[in-house]
Order: sequence, then structure tokens, then C-alpha cells
Amino acid sequence: MGQFYTLYNVDLKVSRYRGLYLCQWIFKSSHEDIVQLLRWGSPIVLPKRIDQYMQKGKKVVQRAALLKLPNELLEMIFDELIGDMGFLSLSVTCKDLLAFSKSQLPKFYRWSQPQWGGCRIICLGEDTDRLDQLPQRLLLRRERDEIRADLTESRNVYWALESRYETQGWFQQHITVKWLNRIDDDLSNGVYDEHDGYGHEKDWGLFNAILPHPAHGHDPRPLPGGPEVLCNLEKREYVRKDGLSLPPCVTLAHALFVQTIWSASDNVGIRCEDSVRDRIKQGPWAGDSVCITTVETLPKIRCVEEYFQDDEAEKKEGSEEDGEEADRAGREAARRAWTDVTAEVDSVLVHLFEQDPRSLEDLVNEGGMLNPLLMRDLGEMI
Repeated sequence: MGQFYTLYNVDLKVSRYRGLYLCQWIFKSSHEDIVQLLRWGSPIVLPKRIDQYMQKGKKVVQRAALLKLPNELLEMIFDELIGDMGFLSLSVTCKDLLAFSKSQLPKFYRWSQPQWGGCRIICLGEDTDRLDQLPQRLLLRRERDEIRADLTESRNVYWALESRYETQGWFQQHITVKWLNRIDDDLSNGVYDEHDGYGHEKDWGLFNAILPHPAHGHDPRPLPGGPEVLCNLEKREYVRKDGLSLPPCVTLAHALFVQTIWSASDNVGIRCEDSVRDRIKQGPWAGDSVCITTVETLPKIRCVEEYFQDDEAEKKEGSEEDGEEADRAGREAARRAWTDVTAEVDSVLVHLFEQDPRSLEDLVNEGGMLNPLLMRDLGEMI
């Protein structure tokens, strides 16, 4: 089976697929939720459920003075609540407030679902014991000191990260199961709408209509403007989605996984040839900043090192105008020098799926969704 692996977002200090063997999850889903999190500048599309919910049932008129406030004041109130779960509670007070809050919901979704684009990502194996076994540029000095303080004889680097990073499962970072259970308990303990008689089911239906998490959240949409690419903001490398030769259910998330797997041992737990194992056991992108964008926008993206280069350039004084122009031209040329590694990544994915053809067959037949039995077994771990 191999060793346990966990997908870490180092910048947000959250994790996914915590403590599972790679063969249990990496090829069992299309992982569209990861793709959506990595999309840089992805437009927010509100769920159709909101309009469907507002069109059915009776309309209850809010009798309090809240709706008598000018729209400008209501907008200010919603703005203040963007970074709080109170935004959701106020939105579902009645259909009028839900309709008013629709223009603000995209901001709330951005808060409740922090995007992963531009963050450091690594799929770390439990056999990683020491800090010097991590990718050299993965952690800042402060972060290394924090992890070092957590190390004990029975807790290695992998388990230190496990204890420090928050699990980000089906519910996103700020939408917690505890919070949802509290709402459910409150609604079950006598909260009842005397005006229309729907009671608990209708109250919960309002929350359920706009909850922003993968099972009930906004509809994911591809980025406009051409083929999507998974790009490494530190190495200036990218993988094209339209360059992957496997069925569409194999996504850029799979490319991310094989590029960011990292462990100090060879025991990856996936059937593959030795040459492929040597390549993926310490993936070339492990710990790097990544995002999903489009081919057309690649030349406009600034890489991590360019910010440091620009900072150094600003410290120089007395440069001649011609020299400054040459520096700007050189930086612009560097920004446009991206390397396409699609063929290399595609060959690895093809090989891995060839070693386990049943996984690909199941993935295609199930439309890229996790097998229901697998979901039952994994429970809240993902």
C-alpha cells in the first residue's frame, strides 16, 4: 500500500486528503474541486438553486424595520458582514434580503473559499522525517522554526505538519461542520415560520441553497480565453489541459499531484516502473507556487523571482535611462519565456493509468466522480 500522503497548501496552512495512501484517492476522482481552487481569476457563478428556491413557495414579508432602511445602508451592512458567517444568516432572513444580497454573494464566496492560485503546494509522504529532507525552498525560516519546535522522537516532519495544518474537507476553510450542525440543531429545536408553515425544512433549505462548499457551492466554470494550463510560478513551466491524451476526466489536478509528490523514501505505493517511481517520488514541482490560468494570460503572469528582481532594481540609484530600458526589456523577455512540459507529464499519467486500467475505466464510467463506496469509506478524511 505504501505510505500515507497528505496534500498541503503551505501558504494557507490547510490540507486535503489527509493521511491516505495515494492509491486510495489520487486516481479515484477528477478532483474538479482542486482545479477550481487553483483557477486564478475564476469567475464566480451563483448556483441556480438560489433562483429556483426564490421562485417556489410563499413569499414572507419581513415585518421588522430592516427592509425599510435605504438600500445604501443595507449594502453597508452586508459589506461589513462579508468576512463573517453573519452574512449568510442575514441573507436568508427572507427572500427580499436574499435577492438583495445576490450581488454581494460572490465576495462572500471568495472569503469562504480562499483560492489556492499562487500558493505553495506539496503532496507529502509520511516517511519524511527531517526538515533537511524537505524541498529546499518549501519553508521560510520562520516556518521551519515552527515545525522544528513541534518535532519529537515520535513525531517527524510529516506528523508535525499534520498537527499544525487545518484539514480542509468538503466544507471549505471558513464553513465548518460544527457551525452547520449548530444551525441544524437550532432549527430543529422549535424555530418555525408561523407565516407559511414550512418549518425546519424550509429554513434549512434557504441555507442549503447558498452554502458555498463543493457539494452545494457555486458552479465551477473554466476560465475564459483559451485552453487552461497548470503553471509553476517559480520554474516558468506549464502543463496544457488540451495536451493531455487521456479522457477529460483526467484533469490538471492529476498533473499537479504527480508533479508535487514528495517523500524521503521510494515507497510511493503506486504500481509503476522504476524510472517513473524515481521521477515522481520527489516531484519537480513539490513546494512550488502554482496556479491554473490560460495560455493567453501566461505572458502577463509575473513569477515569484521577478518580484525580488524588481525590488533589487529599485534599490539601484543613478542608472542611465538606456540601462533602465534594457533592464525592463530583459525582465519582460524573461516573463514570456515559459517551458511547456505537457508531454513529459502526460507520459507519466498515461503510464500510471496503464498500470491500473480499472481506475481509468471506473473514472470514465462514473463521470469523474468518486465512487459512492469509496466516499463512504473515506468519510470526513477528504
